[in-house]
Amino acid sequence: MVSVALALLMLLVPHLVAGTATPTPSEPAIPPEIWQVVSFTEPNQSPVTIVDPAQYTLQFLPQGLLLAQFDCNQGRGGYTAADGVLTLTPMAVTTAMCAPDSHGLEVQRVLGQATSYRFNPEIGHLVLRGGDGVLDLQPQLTGVLWQWQETRSNTGEVTMRPDDPTHYTVEFLPEGRLAIQADCNRAMGTYTVTGAQLELQIGGVTRMACPPGSFMDPFLADLARAVSYTIQQTLTVALSGGGVMQFTAMAPTPATATPEAG
Repeated sequence: MVSVALALLMLLVPHLVAGTATPTPSEPAIPPEIWQVVSFTEPNQSPVTIVDPAQYTLQFLPQGLLLAQFDCNQGRGGYTAADGVLTLTPMAVTTAMCAPDSHGLEVQRVLGQATSYRFNPEIGHLVLRGGDGVLDLQPQLTGVLWQWQETRSNTGEVTMRPDDPTHYTVEFLPEGRLAIQADCNRAMGTYTVTGAQLELQIGGVTRMACPPGSFMDPFLADLARAVSYTIQQTLTVALSGGGVMQFTAMAPTPATATPEAG
C-alpha cells in the first residue's frame, strides 16, 4: 500500500508544481516608446536626414502591434522581435497625398523590408536593417507612461525602490503638461525640455492618506529636482545635488495608442 501511495504522489507532484508556478513577465525586446526616424539609408545611397523626426514615428506595442506615422499617413501592422531578428506582417497604411518633399514612401519602403534590429548603446538609438536599407530612430519622451523603478545615489546605491512601480508613474503630455501618479495620489504639473535638459514644475497634488511606507513625498520631491534625462531603452533622470531616477516605459492600451502627430 505504501508503494502504491508513493507512486501516485510522484505522478501528482509535476501537476501540483505546474499549477502553482507563476510565469515571470518578460521585458519586450523593443521598448514601447515612440521611436522617431532620424535618418534612413537606401541601398547604394547616402543617408537622408529627416528634418522633422516627429513626423515619422514607429511604436512597437508589447501585444505585437506596430503603429507607424509616415508624414501625413498612418500605418498599422504586426511584428515579432527576438534576439535581434525582426519579422513584420503586411501593414495597412492610409493613402493621403503628402507634400512633395515628404519621405513617407521611402521610410515605409525601408521599414517594410526590415529583418533585424539592434540598439546603439552610446546614444540609445534603435537601428532597423533590411534589404531596402536602414532606419535610424531615436526614442521620444512623450507617448508612454513611465513607471518609476528605483532611485540611486551618486555611488550607485539604491536609495528607494517601490514595491509596485505601477503606483508611481509620470506621463509627459503634449504642450508641456505633466501627469503624475504618486502612490494613492495624483499630481499635475508642467515640464520643459531643452536638448537633454529637463525641468519639472509640480503642483495640484491630491492629499489622500497613503498606506504606511509610501514613497509619495520623496518621489515628488525627487521629481522636482530633475535637471536632465537620457533614454537608452530605459529613462534615466539626473537630479540636482546628485542621484538618478530610473523609469521603464509602459505602453498605452492598443485602443488608444497612436503615433503622435508633429
